[in-house]
Amino acid sequence: MNYEPHDDLDRLLFALPLEEPPKDLRASILASTIYRPSFPFKVWETWALGIVMAVGVWLCVMIAQGGGQAFIATVGLFGEFFARFFVSSGTGLWLAVGGGIAFLLLILNPGPMLGVVPGRYSRR
Repeated sequence: MNYEPHDDLDRLLFALPLEEPPKDLRASILASTIYRPSFPFKVWETWALGIVMAVGVWLCVMIAQGGGQAFIATVGLFGEFFARFFVSSGTGLWLAVGGGIAFLLLILNPGPMLGVVPGRYSRR
């Protein structure tokens, strides 16, 4: 005996007057989900554009608030900071160590080598 307790409910649901879906429903769903156009910029390009715009606005505000003197003083402070940072012996040492390690990794190439994997071929 094949008795389904939901036969009456199924009959009532199928008897409901439903309107037909639009003909291009599937195409419009696909166009708005998986076929949608990608964002025109990459993430790093968006960040770079935002940083450049923020620096530009900052420069405009600095010039508008204090005139040329405050702007030149701020640029001078940044120049002194970077000069002290790059002239210190510790920075030069770490740059040399990093460059040496990068050069050794380039020469030694510790990455995986392409070759025959044992056990992949069957015996004949």
